[in-house]
Amino acid sequence: MPHRKKVLDEVIDSVNTAAKVTSKKISTTLNKESVKKAVDGVKDTVGGLAEEGEKVVKTTARKAKKVTLKPELFIEYQGNQISQEDLISRVYSSLEGKTDLLKVKSLKLYFNVSENKVYVVINTSDTYIVDLN
Repeated sequence: MPHRKKVLDEVIDSVNTAAKVTSKKISTTLNKESVKKAVDGVKDTVGGLAEEGEKVVKTTARKAKKVTLKPELFIEYQGNQISQEDLISRVYSSLEGKTDLLKVKSLKLYFNVSENKVYVVINTSDTYIVDLN
């Protein structure tokens, strides 16, 4: 945060310097009051853009933090363990040839750990049983 503020301050200082140099060059044709108004307008515009840019950076950083968290689920029962990823992979492998996976709109998996079977419901009507033994 302090680094961004420093960078924004440097940008504003650069704009101010450029505005002052420009105002000296054109002061012969314009009165000093109109030049001061122009410089102030540039300061306001740059300051507003800097504030908006800072808000965008903060929002993007918050969203990135939300997206990067990916929990892993492991199911353990009677000395056996299977990860959610492995369970889903085995279900998909078992369903190949039995159903067109490209036409699946909804997929519900019910894992019965005592039976070591996954009960699969596809598109709310097709049911399958996948034995994990």
